[in-house]
Amino acid sequence: SKIGDVYPIVFHNGTVEPATNAGKSEIGAGRDLTEAEKLAKRRDFSKWEPIRITTPMTKAECEEKKDALGIGICDRDNDYFAAAAEKCGGVQNLPTEDDLYSLAKTIYPTCDDGTKSCSGAADFSKLPDSFSSFGYGWSAMWSNKEFRANRSYDMYFTTTGSNLYQDNRYTAAVRAVCLGDLK
Repeated sequence: SKIGDVYPIVFHNGTVEPATNAGKSEIGAGRDLTEAEKLAKRRDFSKWEPIRITTPMTKAECEEKKDALGIGICDRDNDYFAAAAEKCGGVQNLPTEDDLYSLAKTIYPTCDDGTKSCSGAADFSKLPDSFSSFGYGWSAMWSNKEFRANRSYDMYFTTTGSNLYQDNRYTAAVRAVCLGDLK
């Protein structure tokens, strides 16, 4: 907005509100998102970018980049979790366990909030087209949480259910999903 821009207003219940979408957009620009808005952005699966990590990170590369990427520990070579964090611009751009569970609840008919596991016939057609690159019955996706030096949490997705696991970070079968622009 520049000086001289005019946005019509209305008075509503003692509050001044913008009367046009342009005015509403201008007022919303630059403000911090609420926690609910941040969560909704994280869970907009159409914005998630599924990627396949083909080149793992070495321990030396991980050590060099870990602070910038938000990685806690670098344990060994062939680190696919660290490579996923780098590809996504840091662990903060990988899904949380709760994000992955929300995705699972979209696919499976029966889910247990206590164990964060789901069962039943998967309906992968409920996912955005971008997930088709994983193929039918794809296996697992990294979360942003490290378990210990050589393990990180991920969630398995099969044709009949999903569960949280702690996988070796040198497991090439685990995929990554970058959450996109969370600002």
